[in-house]
Parts: sequence; structure tokens; C-alpha cells
Amino acid sequence: MRRLEANSELELMRKKLRSGTLLDRIRVYNWAHQFSGRNHAETSTLKRFCHVFGICYQEIETAGLFERPRWPIPLLRSKVARLVTHVVNEGYFPDIRRSTRNGRAYHENRIIYTNIDPILHKYFRVAVEGVGGTASFPRPTHRGMYSYSDPTSARALRARGLKFSPALSEKLELRNLLFREKTSWIYHFRATLTEEGTTQLYISRLKRLPHLLVYFSRAADVTHLIPCELRKNFERGVGLTMGQIEPRIRLRIERAPPRLLVEEAKAFAEFHRNKLTTEELPHLLPRVLRRHLGRDRVSAVWSFSTTRRKTVELIFREYGMLADSYKNERFLAQFETFQDVAGGKLTKQEQALICRVNFLYPALMPRSFFLRRMKEHFPEADWIKERRKMALVFPNSVDQRG
Repeated sequence: MRRLEANSELELMRKKLRSGTLLDRIRVYNWAHQFSGRNHAETSTLKRFCHVFGICYQEIETAGLFERPRWPIPLLRSKVARLVTHVVNEGYFPDIRRSTRNGRAYHENRIIYTNIDPILHKYFRVAVEGVGGTASFPRPTHRGMYSYSDPTSARALRARGLKFSPALSEKLELRNLLFREKTSWIYHFRATLTEEGTTQLYISRLKRLPHLLVYFSRAADVTHLIPCELRKNFERGVGLTMGQIEPRIRLRIERAPPRLLVEEAKAFAEFHRNKLTTEELPHLLPRVLRRHLGRDRVSAVWSFSTTRRKTVELIFREYGMLADSYKNERFLAQFETFQDVAGGKLTKQEQALICRVNFLYPALMPRSFFLRRMKEHFPEADWIKERRKMALVFPNSVDQRG
């Protein structure tokens, strides 16, 4: 104590805690705790320890120093599975650092959810509230909106295994959580088809037959599979189709599909092995190679897709999309039209009917649908009255539905 100019044990601990790393400080705490003769820490004691020695609560949790944390949220029940689905599809944990009074940094705990459909933000809010948390109303961002959860929900999911990364699906083993029970699987597939997928009603050029394409996509990081020379000449934000890539590189990409997409395809095959043959199951195919804006990373976008009528009908009847969402309205209109005209070569009137449905339900959400749903479900979002913020969500928009 004399060498460190400390007059008491408490002053000695303060000096060592201020000068050492977080791990060194926790070792000092463990030493003091063991010296007291107890084998567990009371929350009040730990809080007082952090207050006396200037340690932020988030520092301890972020460093992973809690061996067996207990949460007021059962982490395996179906409501948590629903929240995990939304986070994996359209959410992430921002790597935002905040500073404490003593200058130490810690990660901010919250879930960010991004989507342009107000209905999907409502589903996210319901999922957060289902585990005892709260979520904000959506706010504008470029070509979409974002909302965020409270810290407790984010911390609980982090304890479940989610990390600070948008590429959550490649870091998790979600099969036991999402695919074990049929109810959880049905909600997961329905939400994924709504958030990550779409439908397309079109006419084949040669035979003039109607087709309804149903698919959703996931991406896999393939930067390590792409030569540096190709990455340098690869314009950011622009996609390359598989046909534009060298065969040897394409073969590497085809051998590295997204892990979660493979698990989803296996679960779909298991649940419908008595209804669909192997040929009727949706296909997994790499579609586009894309270089990220602002990062020297390349991703391959894969699709889980089908145009087989039997499979499309099964997906529509047993899954569908999340009710009241824009994509669900579009799917309902397209499927009804497809059922009316399917069965042979299309007449001119039937071709005109398909064109009209595609005109009334374009791929991009109409502004009128957006405003109606925002006023209905988020009346507190006054920013929709500001032209500048609406232009951020709908740049150069043309509402075909008026």
C-alpha cells in the first residue's frame, strides 16, 4: 500500500480498478467477494461495487462475465421465437458505443427493426410486447422506416445468442428455437415470406401460360470466395447475375449457401414430406452477387422459390403472409386471379386481367396504403405530415392507386 500511496484497502482497490482493464477490475472484485466467504453475488452488492469504483453496468454484461444469467423472460417460449424471427429477418443490434462519466465506452442495448410497411412494424411491436418489452413508433429513414425496442428485450436476446451484427442468421443455430414446434415454424415461414420475400404473377413469353412465382431470399457472405481482382472491378451497389460470373467462381458460390436458408428448406421438406414430392419442393438457387455500399464485402443472394401450382397452393393455404400487410393484399389478389385464369393458354381478356392486377398491386408499396396504415396504427407519428420526411421514405414516388 505504501508503494501505491494508499492509506487503506478501499483506496488500494480504487487505484487498481482505475488503472486496470475491465477483466483486471473484475478479478479484484472476485478476490474481494471470495474473501467475504460467499459463493454468489447479490445484485445490490454488485451495483454498489460498480457505483463505488466507476464501472458501467453494461461493461460487465458486454464482456460476457455473467456465466449463467437468469432473465425474467423464458427464452424458449413461442413468443420469444416470434421476436427472434423478426430480428433475424429485418432487425439488427447497432454497434453504437456510448460513454460513461469516467470515459469508458459500452454498447447500447436495443433492437433496430427496419421496414417500409407500417403493419410489419406493428407485428414487431407486438412481438416485443409479447416478451414483456416495449417498442417505439416507426421513424423515417432512406426508403423505409425504423423502430427500436427497449434495452431489456435486446439484452435478453443477446443472452440467447444474438450478436451485434446484421448477419444474425449466419451466427445462430435457430433450428431448435424456430423449427421445433409447428406453430413456431408456421409463424416463422409466414413472417419470412412477408419480410424477405415477394410474389410475382407473370405470363410466359412462348406458351402464353400464367405463372405465380413465390419466393424469399437470404444472403451469404462470399467475400473469401471472390478473387481480389474481381472485387476491385466490382462496382458497389450493383449486382451481377450468376451468368455473368466465371464458372469456377460460380461453383464455389453454389457450394456455400446461407446456413439458415438450408435449415429452412429442410424444415419445409420435413413438414410436407407426405404432401409434396422431391420435385415439387421449392428450389434453392443463387441469384445475384452484390458488393456492399461502404464496405469491401461481397454477398451472394440466394432464393427459396417455386412456381409449381401445387406448391404455391400449399403455401397460400397453410402459410400465406402476415395479415393486413401490403404484400399479403398483393398475394391474395394475385392468387385469386391466377386461380381464375390457370388451366391453359391465356385469352386476350385473361392477359388484360393479369396486367390490371399487376398495375393495381405494384411491387413497391403505394403511398396511399402507407399513409392509411400509419394513421390507423401509429397516430403518434406526426412526421408523416412533413413533406421532407415523407420524401425520405418515398423518393420520387408515383401512387398508381391514387
